[in-house]
Amino acid sequence: MISVGIGLTSNCNLNCAHCYRDQDRIYDLTLDDVRKVCESLDIGSVGFGTGENGLNPEYFKIVDYLHSRDIKMTLASNGYTLSITPDEELRYFGDVEFSVDFPDQRRQDEFRGEGNWRTVMEGIERCRRLGIRVSILAV
Repeated sequence: MISVGIGLTSNCNLNCAHCYRDQDRIYDLTLDDVRKVCESLDIGSVGFGTGENGLNPEYFKIVDYLHSRDIKMTLASNGYTLSITPDEELRYFGDVEFSVDFPDQRRQDEFRGEGNWRTVMEGIERCRRLGIRVSILAV
């Protein structure tokens, strides 16, 4: 079995100073793109990173498709994707990684955007309540 790391989109709801993504153009993978990969390789797990995956117009269709194939999934997020993902679909993920740059709300929000600290903390608490493993990615 193969583990694949993908970013469903280059889009993001934040505009962090350290980000390396091309902010002039948005690229999105489609459900058909993901199907082609899954039909070509023996995929056992997918890690979603790069960009804020929930901003992909087909995010829910892709997550449901991978779940239907019993492919394990992990998610890296600034918190936004969790805020739009219902509990049932969120439980599809075995691990959620949150991007946190500072150990306090003031500096995190100044760096990432107002309200990001609260979005992350709410996402962490929600994952813990749902029994999903949480990791912190510090940039």
